[in-house]
Amino acid sequence: MIRESIGLLGSRVKDCVTGFSGMAASVTFDAYGCVQVWITPPAHEGKLVEGTWFDIKRVQLDGERIMPVPDFEIRRGEERGGNSLSSPERAPGR
Repeated sequence: MIRESIGLLGSRVKDCVTGFSGMAASVTFDAYGCVQVWITPPAHEGKLVEGTWFDIKRVQLDGERIMPVPDFEIRRGEERGGNSLSSPERAPGR
């Protein structure tokens, strides 16, 4: 379940109940057993649109992978996050 959930990161996904779609930008696991996915929708008319959390059981893949799943293994002396992560390529025409 953990690998499958983390494997959604960077993929286009859709909430089956509301139809809300975008990129799976974050996955969280809480102490009560809930696993949720933060979906970030694409910008609309050049403006960022607020994302939101959805229960992972409601989320399905909805297209191609936008960016690769991060390598979360921390190696001695390696920086994590921020500028150390590669950026996704820009969408054509943007």
